[in-house]
Amino acid sequence: MENDDGILSEAEKEAIQKMVLVNVLANPCQEMGDEEVLGGEHGRGEEPDGLNEALSIAALRQILEECSPMSLRHQQAARVLEKCLDDNVRMQDWHRQAHRQRQQQLVTRGVTREHAELLPEDASHPLPTPIMEDLADFGRQSLREDIVTRRTKAREAFQGPWL
Repeated sequence: MENDDGILSEAEKEAIQKMVLVNVLANPCQEMGDEEVLGGEHGRGEEPDGLNEALSIAALRQILEECSPMSLRHQQAARVLEKCLDDNVRMQDWHRQAHRQRQQQLVTRGVTREHAELLPEDASHPLPTPIMEDLADFGRQSLREDIVTRRTKAREAFQGPWL
């Protein structure tokens, strides 16, 4: 409750003193009461996956719509939402960078640029057939080059003056 004179009631002062920022993301589908948002052990746990994260963002936006803009709950939800959105942006950047690095590694292993572009963004997905074929061709070619190099070195070693 907001007082006209700007002085907080004793209950609000006590709530502020006991306030613990809670990770709302762990229980996005749960209806949250004031006591759950302001403090307690609720919401601590495992990192959410993509679906839970989307649900969490939706739940936080709903909390922001329902709360008074000057309330503690609104301020806390706004901060948690801002952090969640920043984390999403950082994770997307990280995933894009990792994908580019995997593509570059494939190119250095003999895969053509066109085929490297076919690499799925999710690293758990299997490699497309053109990439597998390019890697197999590169493996065969490097094996042939290795055999030729070994034969050349062996021939040079046995033709040396010390024999």
